[in-house]
Amino acid sequence: MPLVILPTYSQSTSLLHSYWRLYIDAFSGSGSGILFGDLAFNGTVGGPDQTTGGTAIASSYYSTFTPDRAFNNNTTNDGWISNGSTVGQWIGYHFLLPVTVAEIIWYSTVLFGTASPTAFTLQYSDDGALWTSVKSWSGLTPPSGFTNVTLTLAV
Repeated sequence: MPLVILPTYSQSTSLLHSYWRLYIDAFSGSGSGILFGDLAFNGTVGGPDQTTGGTAIASSYYSTFTPDRAFNNNTTNDGWISNGSTVGQWIGYHFLLPVTVAEIIWYSTVLFGTASPTAFTLQYSDDGALWTSVKSWSGLTPPSGFTNVTLTLAV
């Protein structure tokens, strides 16, 4: 089940941006890297996922767990894994045209030997270099054992 995150800001043209990412501020566990299961960046609350046609981007990736695996609509035992468990890793999407992100859906999962994010910040950019923070979340409860977990956070 998905983790639903609802940023509280108006959807104006000033929030149309080509790059959106989740910057990891804290994590729990250890291993080869930090795992994000499947992600969706929706333009409206309850709307469709906008992550099609563009390019998944990330700070790094481990083995074959490339950024696109966080946006492939596989919600079970799949996702992106960072190359190393350190704060400052991030996963995002470069859209073909600027978009607004009004909702994030995170299908959390667990894979053996990975850490899970417990705090992250939604950021946007127009050039992929200079990032602006929109909203931060902390105190997230990561999945444990081999159980996928759904968390819902309203902002």
